[in-house]
Amino acid sequence: MEEIKVFYEKVSKSPMLRKKLIWIADEATIAGQKKTKERLIDFVKDAGFDITIEEMRDFFADLAEKKNAEMTDAELETVAGGGEGVQNVFFKLFSEAFS
Repeated sequence: MEEIKVFYEKVSKSPMLRKKLIWIADEATIAGQKKTKERLIDFVKDAGFDITIEEMRDFFADLAEKKNAEMTDAELETVAGGGEGVQNVFFKLFSEAFS
């Protein structure tokens, strides 16, 4: 689970990675589930990580639960650093493309 936290922070802090993630999310309905999964896995690998779709889904489900509960200072700092926008893009991907 630690690797996905590092990945999430990296994407949150990188305008280039955020832009690519947003493109994947925007194209998800056109590309379809299979192609979107491939794009997302390639995106993760290009960023230097080995994370599965299931690990991402679990991580962002946990974040959604924490968002409704009290967040730690470290989590609030990540959100303040652009993480919330990235979190919303991942939520969009998993709720629309992988539901």
